[in-house]
Amino acid sequence: MSNAEASPRPPYRLPRVKREHQAVHRDDGTIQVGGDILGIASVFDDPDGSLWQIIRLLDGTRSIEQLHTDSGQPRDTVAALVEALYEGGFLEDAATQDSTTLSAREQERYSRNQAFYRWIDLTPRPSPWTVQERIKAARVVVLGLGGGGSSVALALAASGVGNLHLVDHDRVELSNLTRQFLYCEADIGRTKVDAAVARLRSVNSTITITGEEAKVESIADLSRLIENCDVLAMCADRPLKIRHWADTACHQAGIPWVTGGYVGPVSTVQILARDGGACVECMHLRSGELSSDAPAVISEQDDPELLDNDQVAASTAISAGMSGLMIAHGVLAHITGAPDFGGSFQFGMNLAAPEQQLYMTGDRHPQCPVCADRT
Repeated sequence: MSNAEASPRPPYRLPRVKREHQAVHRDDGTIQVGGDILGIASVFDDPDGSLWQIIRLLDGTRSIEQLHTDSGQPRDTVAALVEALYEGGFLEDAATQDSTTLSAREQERYSRNQAFYRWIDLTPRPSPWTVQERIKAARVVVLGLGGGGSSVALALAASGVGNLHLVDHDRVELSNLTRQFLYCEADIGRTKVDAAVARLRSVNSTITITGEEAKVESIADLSRLIENCDVLAMCADRPLKIRHWADTACHQAGIPWVTGGYVGPVSTVQILARDGGACVECMHLRSGELSSDAPAVISEQDDPELLDNDQVAASTAISAGMSGLMIAHGVLAHITGAPDFGGSFQFGMNLAAPEQQLYMTGDRHPQCPVCADRT
């Protein structure tokens, strides 16, 4: 670490290492911070132990000047270390611990959210509540309230998304109850939108939940639905081209979107970036170029147009729920930047073979018929 003059940004008054990121001094002369989780942990050299003398004092009770005095280390070394830990996302300011627009009741309600995002979020924030404030301010459209969409809507409402708009045109059927967690036996015959709105308002009365009984039959329909929203959760399975319409509508609106699905034991999610990332069709094309054991992109697997008349989509509460919850995670990542996924990609899980790696990413495909000519 350089000893060049540095000052932390923002000017943390009482810097401390996040509780979830507590540092460990190892016998090999290194310091590990951020635990041992891939994508979060970091290791840096400290052969003479001088940096450890500073880190062990980063408990939120000392200013930069006090850290310099109490550690016995040069002021510029203290400032440079605090700067590096700040840039890495490992610090918070104890002086702003309670700085938030959230009410005391909201802080109690979302305390576990805060701890989770404080753990995975490596973007420096002015307050540990900044991420939850972003969730509260967000506007999300959930299109489709079936096996995936019902789990998406439930997770987003519980997480505190401030404005949820739910769209579907179906009614609740008995066979839905094995995997669509918003509904109960008393809801059979009721529109999914009405049942879902009522259920979610009982889950979280502090957010705005609206519903709309509608079919999407064109790009124009989708464009109307996502007007003024921040993220689209695409959970509808018909018509056949609906995900391609979503690609176009979201690109035109300049918003990110997330989709996914489940086929047999495989549950996946596709997280589509706002600008410049691969679209769903790009992923189909790149999947075909990979080896035979690469994960296939799932998109229209539940569409009745792809099934025989007497065939149903094989699914359970677990396979549908996992897909929906992964979609919700992608939506929240788009809202908060925690974690910062970057471009478009797919990931998932094979319940019949958990050892299979289901992950694929890539840039736009040059022959993509959907987005190759986009600027």
